[in-house]
Amino acid sequence: MRAKIALKEKGVQHERREENLFEGKSELLLKSSPIHQKVPVLLHNGKPISESTIVVGYIDEVWSSSTPLLPPCPYERTQARFWADFIHKKVFEAGREIWTSEGEAKEVAKKDFIEILKQR
Repeated sequence: MRAKIALKEKGVQHERREENLFEGKSELLLKSSPIHQKVPVLLHNGKPISESTIVVGYIDEVWSSSTPLLPPCPYERTQARFWADFIHKKVFEAGREIWTSEGEAKEVAKKDFIEILKQR
């Protein structure tokens, strides 16, 4: 979603291809992201850029004529990066726990998720 949002915010016309990671990865994905074999991968001028935070940074630098994605103040940029990292590491992981748990473990995971969302 990060890369998709960044492209939209920058007004970049692009072609989007869905990848079904559970039924076998396409040759294009395996060739474009041979290390992690994950999405997203941005193909720009025939060159692959992988990992969502790296893709977003690349989009911001390449299409720099439009409004920057991050604030101009170094401290505020750092805070934005901190919260993006927090969401990636804590919120997504807690959500995964809910989706993959059952019974009492699922209830505990839900409570943990709510506590994470209360952080500020």
